[in-house]
Amino acid sequence: MDILDTMSAIYFPKPQPISPNTRTKEIDGVRKQLIKGKWLNVFGVPIANSVYYYWFEYLKRSEKYKTACANNGKGMAKLYKDFGNIFEFEGEEGFWKWWTENDRGVRLFGVKAHGNNWLSLDEAMSLQSDIDENNIKLFAVPTNITKTAVKKRFNKLLAQTEFKTSIQQNKPKYEVANSKVDMPSLRKCLKVYDDNKIHGIDIFRIGCRLAFVEDEIEQLSLDGRSKKRQYKRIVLEEKHADEYWVLHNKVTEQMRKKDKEEKAYWKKVDEEQKKLENPKKRSREDLLSNKGEFDNTKGYSRIGNRQVFNYGEKFAEAMLKQGGRVSDKQRTMSKSAMRTNTYRLLRKAEANIQAVEKGMFAIKH
Repeated sequence: MDILDTMSAIYFPKPQPISPNTRTKEIDGVRKQLIKGKWLNVFGVPIANSVYYYWFEYLKRSEKYKTACANNGKGMAKLYKDFGNIFEFEGEEGFWKWWTENDRGVRLFGVKAHGNNWLSLDEAMSLQSDIDENNIKLFAVPTNITKTAVKKRFNKLLAQTEFKTSIQQNKPKYEVANSKVDMPSLRKCLKVYDDNKIHGIDIFRIGCRLAFVEDEIEQLSLDGRSKKRQYKRIVLEEKHADEYWVLHNKVTEQMRKKDKEEKAYWKKVDEEQKKLENPKKRSREDLLSNKGEFDNTKGYSRIGNRQVFNYGEKFAEAMLKQGGRVSDKQRTMSKSAMRTNTYRLLRKAEANIQAVEKGMFAIKH
């Protein structure tokens, strides 16, 4: 007779980090690891994609916790007892060492889960306290009867058993505040915090970097009342409506003509390549005279580094070359929106730093 184990497995409410030494790759959207010639599913994510890694990193930004660590946990004894001096660990390698040290990751963030293993008598006895507190039930499975009979007995007992609600069930010691975690946002907020608070970069410049418009920093930095006209964006104002549409129609016609020429060029290249790939059979005279030899001035060989160019996507650039302009008001609005959005990310980072000091993370803000 065997005893079914229902409590031996450990799981994490959010994807746990995997060792930085584990070689994996995504196949059809699923992360897998090559084991004995077979690609098997990996239960976990790279460290940089784990919410637990960012919990660790956000806590490292806490000046309050840094002071506590420098004084053997004074003032934050409970947190220090669990998390230890995280400032001794650097980068992803350091995080992994911290995470695995004395099974810290399991102890802080893991949850006992239902398993499907068999227990020995000694292992069953080790669950005495959980049994007394009615946290688990043991079901003895006789092996001298049929599986059908076992299922009937088990289902009958199952129907008579009262289960605790989800609120009463086991939770990790430290729980992520929200069921849905926006990982890109957590990364971006931390980047904003580091750039501003640690590296001293101006909020507006950080916003430009986030928006991938670093090349426009100097342009947008101009005061909205400036009369300079080195603009990189196109807007339509009522006072410039007639001028705009005349320019719009002119550039549109230019783009259509160039786009037609571009398509004709690539069509000809494709036709030449097909002929090269399916050459006609040459006569003895042709071979001797080298007539019909491979021609590297045709087909794909002649395009060099040239890429397919979509003139429609270059409309704004063409407008500017023809004299298009952006309003002072629009530039000022862009600056204001850039600062506001970046400050919002900074405040979210600060809110989560305060949260981890209290044993929480990934809060809404």
